[in-house]
Amino acid sequence: MAEEAKEDEAIDVTPKDNTKKTIILLVALSVLVMVLTPVITIFSIRSMTSKEEVPVETKPSKTKEVVLPQVQVNVADTNGTRFVQVEIVVEVSDPEMTVFFEAQTPENDKGRLKRIMASTISIISDKNLDALVSKEAKIKLAQEIKSSLNDLLHDATDGIVTDVYFYGFLIQ
Repeated sequence: MAEEAKEDEAIDVTPKDNTKKTIILLVALSVLVMVLTPVITIFSIRSMTSKEEVPVETKPSKTKEVVLPQVQVNVADTNGTRFVQVEIVVEVSDPEMTVFFEAQTPENDKGRLKRIMASTISIISDKNLDALVSKEAKIKLAQEIKSSLNDLLHDATDGIVTDVYFYGFLIQ
């Protein structure tokens, strides 16, 4: 009997040791997973992004904004019952182009403001309500004005009109 008791104790000790070893192994694996997960995530994110950050060189802008006089014209196809009032800013590529957006005087013989305004008024007054109301229509109108101004100024300067903005747009 004494031998059977020793065998029972030996059998009881072995499962306790395996259970302890299993628990220790599971805890160690859990800690390892908890530590490695953020490390692997950080390295994978870094590998996805570019390794070299290219410094962005900011060059001083040579463009210049020129504010045109307010334009107020009748809307086409409304028999004079509706009008549009537009305030326009023109962005030019060369600051020296601003002389073209001034009135022609003896001091400034390059001034073409009256031609610029006549062209702009002609473009806007040809539009009906549908061609003035939507965002896409306003973008198209700005592109038409830009194209017209570039055509008007192309023989006088190397600069171009880079963009046209409406900072006031009222349809009454």
